[in-house]
Amino acid sequence: IGDLTMLSSEVLVIGQDHDAFNSELPMRIAFPKTERPLTVIESDCWIGARVTIMEGVRIGRGSVIGANSVVTKSIPPYSIAVGIPAKVIKQRFNDQDMKAYDKYLYGDKSEVLN
Repeated sequence: IGDLTMLSSEVLVIGQDHDAFNSELPMRIAFPKTERPLTVIESDCWIGARVTIMEGVRIGRGSVIGANSVVTKSIPPYSIAVGIPAKVIKQRFNDQDMKAYDKYLYGDKSEVLN
């Protein structure tokens, strides 16, 4: 979870880490043998109340996720996404404003973000 990110109440980050198809072990102790995908919430995001974030997605910097949404796919930077499943409904900034905002947040390091 990146810096300056706000998490509202009852946010869930879900890992799909039990193997329901292993006939040799109960599901409670059956874990997949493969490496798990990383879930990332970048900097300066606002995650609304009761949002569920599924395993392996990336929520891009500066994004806003509306309350009660379920994030099943990655969200691009500076997006506003809502719904079940969450869909991008608009961008917070145009390209020029995104670059200026990145520079405000990250200074000279903002060049490596794009």
